[in-house]
Amino acid sequence: MPIMAVVLAAFLVIGLAIPVLPLHVHQDLGLSAFVVGLVTGSQFAAVETDPSPYDTRANLIVRAGRKT
Repeated sequence: MPIMAVVLAAFLVIGLAIPVLPLHVHQDLGLSAFVVGLVTGSQFAAVETDPSPYDTRANLIVRAGRKT
């Protein structure tokens, strides 16, 4: 259950930032659509390459211990 809560929290944080960030960059900061694409792409790349201890099956197996 705790892993599910962490995953849910991660999806909520990512999901809430994705629609707001391009609007902020374009409207509030006044930057071009190209910069909006760079910022959105860099956010996606940062999320996908984040070495979280909860995202790999190997880490989950190690944390659970070997069943003999």
